Amino acid sequence: QIADPSPILIAILVVTVLGAALVPFVHRSFGVKTGMCIAVGMNVLGSLVVILFVNSPETKGGVWIVGLLYGLGLGATYPMQRTLYMLIIPAGQETEMMGLLQFASIVFAWAPGLVFTTLNEHMNDLRLAMFAVP
Repeated sequence: QIADPSPILIAILVVTVLGAALVPFVHRSFGVKTGMCIAVGMNVLGSLVVILFVNSPETKGGVWIVGLLYGLGLGATYPMQRTLYMLIIPAGQETEMMGLLQFASIVFAWAPGLVFTTLNEHMNDLRLAMFAVP
């Protein structure tokens, strides 16, 4: 029997807001680059925990811990990505480069889903396909 994923998804969304709210504190405390590394590290750690340890009905409680990591990491990642990107753009080219970022984000949004589906269909292993999830 498949459990209802709604409670964990709602919890992830709530924690995502908390992660975004913590971004100013992370910027002041660690800096933009280090903060971005921490946020991405939380997402990678969450993926590794799911892939390596949450693989049976007995370990499904670990999804809640992973959900908290994902929520905090995702909530912090997107604001910090934009801030870091703005810091490396040459002066006077902000509009042009942000337009390019937006264009690339929309045009390549299909790529992770395609890689995930391809890995899942050819290797028949959802845990391995999780590596394609950003």
